[in-house]
Amino acid sequence: MDLSQPRSDLTIVEVPLDCVGYVTGRGGVVLRSLEMEFKTLMFFLTGEGERERENLVIFGSPRGRCAVCRPPCVQPCACGANALGG
Repeated sequence: MDLSQPRSDLTIVEVPLDCVGYVTGRGGVVLRSLEMEFKTLMFFLTGEGERERENLVIFGSPRGRCAVCRPPCVQPCACGANALGG
């Protein structure tokens, strides 16, 4: 996936490695439930080499993408919402 080109339907959120399992949930249940609730498509892009964070790719409307950025452990959303929901 070429992330060098900006897209209006895409938000990329860096998630610390120790939070990836929390964000994903057992068997992906957390990601799938967020996708259904906010009408988004989300997946992790795994990087090569040793990294401290993984990129969570979120496709959808600006409102849906922003709402997904509110769980703990996630960097601030492009809309300005912080990781703790404020």
